[in-house]
Formats: sequence, C-alpha cells, structure tokens
Amino acid sequence: GTNDPATFSIAAMPSYVKYMPLAFAKPDSSYEEGSYDFNKAGFGISARKDVALGAIAIAQAKGQKLLLSVGGATYPNFKQFNLAATMALVKDLNLDGVDLDYEANTSGCQNLNSNNLSCPTDSEIIDIVTQLRKGLDDLETSLHKHLYLTAAVWSIGGYGSVNFPSSCAAADKPDSKRYEPCGAKAALWVNPLKQVGNKFDMLFLMSYDAGKYFDSYNPIDALKSYQALYSGPIYLGLEVPPEAWGGNVTTPNQWLDLAKQAEQLKAAGTMVWALQVQGTANGQAVNARSYLEPLCIYYNPLAPDGFCQQNIPLN
Repeated sequence: GTNDPATFSIAAMPSYVKYMPLAFAKPDSSYEEGSYDFNKAGFGISARKDVALGAIAIAQAKGQKLLLSVGGATYPNFKQFNLAATMALVKDLNLDGVDLDYEANTSGCQNLNSNNLSCPTDSEIIDIVTQLRKGLDDLETSLHKHLYLTAAVWSIGGYGSVNFPSSCAAADKPDSKRYEPCGAKAALWVNPLKQVGNKFDMLFLMSYDAGKYFDSYNPIDALKSYQALYSGPIYLGLEVPPEAWGGNVTTPNQWLDLAKQAEQLKAAGTMVWALQVQGTANGQAVNARSYLEPLCIYYNPLAPDGFCQQNIPLN
C-alpha cells in the first residue's frame, strides 16, 4: 500500500510500456457507478480511490493507455456478463478501454478444420464483443476520448480453420500440416474474429501455457493463424517463466529472437504476462525487466540514454 499516487505501481511503470491491461475484473461484476467498491468487481486495487485515480492519471500523462481486463482464468462466468458494471468501472477509473480475456470452459468445437466450423462459445463471444464495443462507443461521448477494445486471445484459438488445421481433427486437405497442441479451446476465436473482429483495436496473443516452443507449440505459427483472421495489430505474448502449464521456458535472448521473427511478419510488438512476475529461466532469476529492457533497446534504437533502463516496480 502507498498514499502517494506517484509511487503506486501503475504510475511507476516504464513509459515504453504503451498498453497496460489491469487484471482482472469479473464479467459478472456487481460494481455500481460511483461506489469505488472495487471488491464487488473482483478487482484487486488495494489503493484508496484518490491514490488509484492519481496513479492512473500519472500513467496516462506519460501517454500510456490503461485497460480494464475482464475475465481471465479466475473469472470465467461470461453467461452473467454485466455490461453496465463493466462500463461503470471504466468510467469511474477514467480508463482507456477494455481488454476481453475470455477463458470460459468449453467442450470444444464441432467440424474443426472445415468451413462448417462451429463452437459452443461463438454466440456468447460475439454477443459480448458487440455489447462491449457499443458500451465503449456510448461512453466515449462522456469521457471525450477514444476507448479501446482489445482481446487477450487463446494460444491455439486461431487453429481449426481450413488453412490452419488443428491437430484435434483430420485436415480437410489430406496432406495439410496440422497445428499443435490439441485442446478444447482450439478454434475458440476463429468465428468471432471473422464476424466481429473489426470491433477490436488490437489483439494480445497469449502464446504461452501451450507446451514447449517448437516442440509441440509454435508461437510464430499461432501468430500467422490469427493474422489470417484479423488484419489489425497483434502483439505476440510472452510469459515470464516458469509458465503456468506445459513446462516451456524462454530466456530473454530466445524471446528477442522470437520478437524479431514476429516483427518480420508485421506483428505490432510484444505483450508480457505479467509486469510484476518474478521467476527463473534455466536457473537464472528473471522478471519482466529481464525481457523488456533488451526488447525496448531493439524496438527503440534511437532512444535517449536511460530510456530502456527504467525500473519496473515488482510489488
């Protein structure tokens, strides 16, 4: 806890971090406008109202965009999605939009790898995306700024189309490469992006927790699968190791190489989960800065001295 907005972690993040999704708020939140009772949203801001608002304003003055992340693995109940509560929280905190992190449980899709693909989650995702974009459009008139709608999209959620067949089923074209791993959320985003992808400002690809890179999961292939569905900016995602599932470990040097490959494919940059995580890579202690500092130097070759060396508060 802190009483000074300038030392609150949101305000103290390096200015080269452009978008900060604040995780996580409940989709089925009971938050009420003007209450500042963040617990009702399941939202872990520990600071007092004035400190939180001050810290957010400091970050925004540096040009950073702060998004309300809705969902995540902890909060999968999108069946009771509450748009009014979500918009009230964006408004009260004067945030810059919403990051949709849809991780509801699913039994898997039908007719994978064909033009008749259908997933039990399609209609729900499409409905929520449509609601969110309209809600943000309506709120723009009172906040007087563009409000972003982004999504954190599942590692294998772009596989299962005809051109990027999932390993969960036979391919339509017999000699096609099939993309691994198989999981219930294969193709989760194929139909939603085809139908309402134009409502998003950008996507953050959660290219982690899917197994060892280039053994069972290839983050570059995953990027290509989403680029086939969505023409806007896509950020390739890195998880500070150890990853939550699948045992993949990526060192800072390996990530820099992946970021370069992604940039050649016109990816927008890197998303990191999460700014305050501390872990280990091959016996070395690492945190977000271990990855972001070399990336910053690569992405900003003309940056002034010290720009990429800014501290990242870890609590």
